[in-house]
Amino acid sequence: MPHGVTDKVLGKLEWNDDHWETTASLEYFRGSGERLPLSEEDRAKLKPVDGLDLYVQSGDKRRTPDERQRAAWKKIVKRGEALWDEVLDALVAEYKRQRPLRVRYWKASGDSKLLARILPARIDRATMKKMVTPFWCTLEWPEPNEGAVDFSVTFDVTWYSECVNVYIRDGQVTDVTAAGSVHYRRRPAFQSKQFGTIRRDQNSAMPWCGTMEIEPYNTWAAVEVDRQHWDSDHTPDVRSSLPFRAERTEVFIYSPRNKPPTPRQEAAFREATSAPATREVIGALFEHYRQVADERRKTYQGPNGNAAVPRLKCPDGLCDVTELHRLHIFPDDGPGPIAVGFEFHGSWTGCEGFLGNDGCGIRWRDGKIERIGDPRLADPDRYKKAEKP
Repeated sequence: MPHGVTDKVLGKLEWNDDHWETTASLEYFRGSGERLPLSEEDRAKLKPVDGLDLYVQSGDKRRTPDERQRAAWKKIVKRGEALWDEVLDALVAEYKRQRPLRVRYWKASGDSKLLARILPARIDRATMKKMVTPFWCTLEWPEPNEGAVDFSVTFDVTWYSECVNVYIRDGQVTDVTAAGSVHYRRRPAFQSKQFGTIRRDQNSAMPWCGTMEIEPYNTWAAVEVDRQHWDSDHTPDVRSSLPFRAERTEVFIYSPRNKPPTPRQEAAFREATSAPATREVIGALFEHYRQVADERRKTYQGPNGNAAVPRLKCPDGLCDVTELHRLHIFPDDGPGPIAVGFEFHGSWTGCEGFLGNDGCGIRWRDGKIERIGDPRLADPDRYKKAEKP
């Protein structure tokens, strides 16, 4: 096969390592990115939007585009500006969901002079167009389990420190995600009435994984101090380094290979996140905080230990220094009650880097708190290592 080919729909394609490349016309976004907080040197590196790189995947093999990719591209071209209006609408909707937590973060640790520019209160398509700029777009190989073809546009945005992908399928916008989620979202999905969309690979022994908004924890965010002093995932940037969807918690459901969550696991989740259970969990977390606060304040490595570990008089203050990082639904492997593990993360919980024992764990079972302290107590795969008599 020659280095370059001319496709009947996609035009002239050049082979580059493991995919085809061509140029897509996205003149609709001309003049975008005016509010991006980039240096003049970085801004000069941006390519003209009307000549955006289009990557055409080929399934890790050097072969011509699939007919389903051609059909997907035809739908995109046919919709024209109406599709790009829909892309901006999706970005506006996502931005509105994220803005409250990000404003809280910026007021605590950001540059107030940039706040109005990066996180404007009034937002519409025209404003959003100035807050984003596309970097490249990708026509993916047909999804192996469904045969569908996803097309994504990757944007740099004002309000988030990493790139953002907008996904299109069958000519319609389907999702706005952090760019790093591309591999995760291609795992086989299961639609659970209780947990929403959860994913894991076929025959995998790993738990099902999804994200959920769990009240009232969806309003919690450790915003009192710059995250670089305690968050190992922090990315230095002038924009907010909160997680992409900071209001959502990772949920892991442990079950045998190829088996969905059981009704007992769903019931355990409902009970552990009910209003009475939530009051007990937050109360216990506050008491634990009071026990460790003095020591954590002394050992805090950032410049303002009093802000990172404030002297709280009631549980309400936890919401500005703590996040519900993960929730673990233990296996349904016996007649006894099923545990649910809460894994909290924040400026007062320490940070030992990747796979370190950072955080505070609470294990709930049979209507009460069973353990609290070490984050491993909340994880079915690790809790026995942290158990104490």
